[in-house]
Amino acid sequence: MPPSLEEWAARLQGQPLPAMPRTIQRVTRMIDSASTTNADYQRVIGRDPGYTLAIFRHFIDHNLTPREPVTTLAHSIALLGMAPVIGATGLPRLKKPAPGGAGQGLYRCYSQACHAAWYATSWGRASGEANPEEMGIAALFHHCGEMALWTHAREEMRKIERFLANGLGADSAALAVLGFTLDQLSRELAIRWGLPPLTLEALQPFGAFKPRAIGVMLAAALARATAEDWNSGTSGELLELVAERQHLTVDGAAASVRRLSVECARNLRGLPLPVSAFHIITSATSAGNRSGDAPSAEATAAETPPTQNATPRQGRPDTGESDQPAPDKVPGQPTVSAPTQHHAAPEARLPGPAVGENTPAPLPAQP
Repeated sequence: MPPSLEEWAARLQGQPLPAMPRTIQRVTRMIDSASTTNADYQRVIGRDPGYTLAIFRHFIDHNLTPREPVTTLAHSIALLGMAPVIGATGLPRLKKPAPGGAGQGLYRCYSQACHAAWYATSWGRASGEANPEEMGIAALFHHCGEMALWTHAREEMRKIERFLANGLGADSAALAVLGFTLDQLSRELAIRWGLPPLTLEALQPFGAFKPRAIGVMLAAALARATAEDWNSGTSGELLELVAERQHLTVDGAAASVRRLSVECARNLRGLPLPVSAFHIITSATSAGNRSGDAPSAEATAAETPPTQNATPRQGRPDTGESDQPAPDKVPGQPTVSAPTQHHAAPEARLPGPAVGENTPAPLPAQP
């Protein structure tokens, strides 16, 4: 009999997610600076799922119960002190996979999580939300179940991808391999990891009726869809929802999201993650052309001339952040030596039962 949802969650609960080496390097420098603020740590750590998880899990791991829900990294650090920040520098590091290698799945998850967090936070600020950072964290961990499986049970995710490649829906593919959906696993882990309330709310069916949760769900779905194809029918439908939410035309919403994507690529500069802004260029010249994987922000940074922000700002620690407005165009495309296989990913959609999906008999899966 295959392991149950509870058994899988118990197995994954105590396992870390890897942190990006660049995040660890930047945080280590910031720790040595007396002028670093909690907000500075939040800006750098908040785009790294592994490092962010280590901070929030510190409450659960040490049986700490705050008087009120902790919803941001800055608030967490203010309550916990520097111990979890320093301790997380010893996390396993995200290893850069070979092109087309098995590790690409976790890289895609991290990239989409970063884009989703950027979209959700930006929308929250634009709409005057009191706590847009919580929206960003909720979007960052919306697919935390997938991240955990790619890290600690890669073979199960490979099986799910094979079903997806054969045209099966995301929920049906997960049910066939695991006996439960990836959203169900994400919900269970969000509870066990003590993630902020909005993270769990956006993973519940009733979240579709709450504006902040809808924003998180939409950001996560849009990040996933546009990572595959900006011109797909799914991307178009999601952009229509963005337009309705922000009271824009569809063209205006599309321009706004593309601008956010470019800003996100700039924010991720130096990190080894694929950036969806690359596909804005390729989709404009050849819709659906996927002759190669999107370059990473790390590769983009290598081809981008240094700017005035290359020198750390006076009186501020070197957080790797930029105060300059987003560029009008995406940095240059690196040379692709050979086409690489484009792997299928679970389809981007808002939570809810899929229509017309036939669920095959579950396959046995051993953890």
